[in-house]
Amino acid sequence: MNVKLKEINSYTRQVTVSVPWEDLESAFEAHIRRFSKKVRMPGFRKGKVPQKVVIQNFGPELEAEFAQDSIEIHYA
Repeated sequence: MNVKLKEINSYTRQVTVSVPWEDLESAFEAHIRRFSKKVRMPGFRKGKVPQKVVIQNFGPELEAEFAQDSIEIHYA
């Protein structure tokens, strides 16, 4: 994990946190599994939607939720 703090002006700071994908990959796969158990789609039983279909249909929402969770874990 890499953390950079940049001073914009006397009252503003910019924080940049970089975490290698290798550190996040297993957590992302676990997040997809948890997310897919909550998803209900026509043609599939609840919780039985394939991960590939979940990623195709909910990609941006899934990534945003994972990013928020990762920020809380790695920066907090």
